Amino acid sequence: MASGLRTVLKEASLRLAVDVGCGSGQSSGVLAPHFSLVHAYDLSEAQIAVAKANNRITNLTFSVAGAECLPEADSSVQLVTASQSLLWFDRDKFYAEAERVLVPGGVLAVYAYATPKPVAEDQARLDEQLHNPILFSSSLDWLDLYGWLG
Repeated sequence: MASGLRTVLKEASLRLAVDVGCGSGQSSGVLAPHFSLVHAYDLSEAQIAVAKANNRITNLTFSVAGAECLPEADSSVQLVTASQSLLWFDRDKFYAEAERVLVPGGVLAVYAYATPKPVAEDQARLDEQLHNPILFSSSLDWLDLYGWLG
């Protein structure tokens, strides 16, 4: 996944990313600096209301929609992300929908907030760095630290 995400983020004209199962939008904003527009979707009207109330990013929108039926045109999205939400989807329908909306060569990134073990000899030091909000203001900072963004 890291190599595909790195490729997408290096493209010159990143137009549209979609974050599905976005909840309150915690991961959605991370994409905004890299794309002209980010659409974030969740089935929960309450979660979308919270996301909208907290959103200060002008190129990020939040709407109620399911991951299996996205209001996006065919072959229009360069990146589809799903963070912590795949278990709630009808996976076969979701994968088909992601394939429908992604441009040729687009990336589907499904991830969870977990650190695989072991990742370093000094696990305690790494954990402290990964969870230090002063050092890391976003997930992309973390990816960049370990050279996964180039």
